[in-house]
Amino acid sequence: MVERQLTLVVDPATFKFALSLFQEAASGRMSGSHINKPLEPGLHLTNIPMNRGMLAIVRETRHLGEDERQALMLRVMHFAETIQAVSADARFAEHVCIDDSGFQISDEFIEAYSSCKFTIVDEHIRVDSESLAMLLKGKAAT
Repeated sequence: MVERQLTLVVDPATFKFALSLFQEAASGRMSGSHINKPLEPGLHLTNIPMNRGMLAIVRETRHLGEDERQALMLRVMHFAETIQAVSADARFAEHVCIDDSGFQISDEFIEAYSSCKFTIVDEHIRVDSESLAMLLKGKAAT
């Protein structure tokens, strides 16, 4: 088993922007987010939510360096999975709530998530919940 850490921090405001952008494009509500069916044979992206969302982020973050854009996209891709994982953990109860109306997530959680570590174990990427908890320690949710 090989374990590595990813530690590149992204700006919390940029992460919020990218997350909103992803949600709009993935849902199909954003004009220009639809991926047309290819006219020629070959490898092409399909018109599915993940592809629409990620393409929107790539288009809108071209000004960022490649490492920063990849870190941003990694955090967006794993955000929902992270919310599900931490929602059952009492350390995050004040910051993450899932109910019938959807997610309620504190600004402090978003800020901590923007800079917490990720762990890669045998090609599986997940948030380092210990790193996330340490970044949130003593911070009240607003």
